[in-house]
Amino acid sequence: MENKNTQLGLFNPNIEGAEVDELGLSIPEDTQVNEESLAWMIQRAAKLQKCAKFIIGDALNFAVANYEGDVWGRYAEATGLDVATLKMATRVARQVPKECRNENLSFDHHKAVSHLDASLQEKYLTMADEKGLNRAKLRKSILLGREATDEDMAEKPGGGHDNLAPHVNRIVTLGRKFEESSYLEQADVEQLYAMHKDLLPVLELHVKLVRKMGEKDMTITDEIEEDLNKLNG
Repeated sequence: MENKNTQLGLFNPNIEGAEVDELGLSIPEDTQVNEESLAWMIQRAAKLQKCAKFIIGDALNFAVANYEGDVWGRYAEATGLDVATLKMATRVARQVPKECRNENLSFDHHKAVSHLDASLQEKYLTMADEKGLNRAKLRKSILLGREATDEDMAEKPGGGHDNLAPHVNRIVTLGRKFEESSYLEQADVEQLYAMHKDLLPVLELHVKLVRKMGEKDMTITDEIEEDLNKLNG
């Protein structure tokens, strides 16, 4: 049986008959595998997962600088990833060069510090590594200018202001009723335009939120773009 471990850089001759592809790992039932060999594959796969977006970002930075034409379109098709995801990986890889990266941390940790200068990147990545901070706690630490405590993370969003969720839920429930009753199909243009006008203040609030988030942390803009892309389906 052909050993396909080389497909993803996971070749291990000590696991006879094992196959690795984009769907995972297959080991025949009668195969004898020592734990050391299996641990090697698990560790290798974990390392590949951690560095995959950096590899994509570094490669695309080279591609954009050296190749002509619709680079983003070609590699979106080749990888199955959308352009926004590719551009995000490229931006983080460019703004956090290899010498500033920490092998013990995830790509998302590096994304959280990508808008900072090199000295602050090192400061907060070291803090995250030594203190075991997850991405959310690292982001909070950057905003506070110090290590975020559990109490900081437990604070209610909005600083004590009214929560938007109940109000949004009412609008969503109303919208669902419109859809279930086929009102949106039956309404004329004037009625739909009136609903559009009624919702403009909500859209205005959302635009303000997006603008403020971008001002406070530019790394969040990629996630916002992904959210909006999902809405546009």
